Parts: sequence; C-alpha cells; structure tokens
Amino acid sequence: MLDTRTDLLIEIGTEELPPVALPTLSKAFVDSFQSQLQTPGIAFDSI
Repeated sequence: MLDTRTDLLIEIGTEELPPVALPTLSKAFVDSFQSQLQTPGIAFDSI
C-alpha cells in the first residue's frame, strides 16, 4: 500500500459573503469535507 502524505490547500473566495456568516460556513465546510474523506477511507491528520 502506498503511504504518501502531502498538504492540500483549498482557497474559497468569501469576499461576497457576510462576515457574520463565516464561522458557521467554515464549520459546515470542515464537517462536510471531513465526512467526504472518511466515506471512502481517505486518511488525514487534521483539517
């Protein structure tokens, strides 16, 4: 099995979003992304 680790940087443009919504949207993104990685068994250290 190949055990290669690398960083992934995702940039999301938030200029048009209301600042008050960013913490909630950020949490929702992290939760969804984590779930999408776990479903097929993709290992990760942190998000």
